[in-house]
Amino acid sequence: MIGSRTIRLVLVGLAASAAVGCAQRRGPYSPMARADGQAPHQMREGVTMLDGEVRNSLLFINRTARRTPSGQTQVRVQMQNMYRDETLWADVRFVFYDEDKITIDQTEWQTVAFPAHEVVAIKGTSLSNNVATYNAQFKDLKSKSGRRLSPPEQILEHGMWRDSVLPE
Repeated sequence: MIGSRTIRLVLVGLAASAAVGCAQRRGPYSPMARADGQAPHQMREGVTMLDGEVRNSLLFINRTARRTPSGQTQVRVQMQNMYRDETLWADVRFVFYDEDKITIDQTEWQTVAFPAHEVVAIKGTSLSNNVATYNAQFKDLKSKSGRRLSPPEQILEHGMWRDSVLPE
């Protein structure tokens, strides 16, 4: 006579065999790419808003890039706080790319104050001399109380501005 313990072991063995045999095969995958074939926004534009509140609260005014005498790239971006009665803070960093559009340098995130309805210039300088293009990134907008105005993690494209390619 077969004991209940033996039956349990047989059932467990059959279940394990079925699970292994029915599992989908996993393999190498291609990375996701834009369906339209265009380069990512950060490669096409000089400024990227990483959350919706930044996009809807800070107005892009101007951006410039120049080479320093030592060959580094210095970028200036001007943004205006759209609120007339609220000082805002946002985290800003500059990412620098080589001619193959590979990140070669980036600044640390810095918190920048945007006084009510004023234009603020933010500067970033590369450490490398091989910079071909750049991207200024803005995220995590906060009000005077310090609370976030929107959840992060959603990338929103901001306008179709001129290319961020540096002058020769």
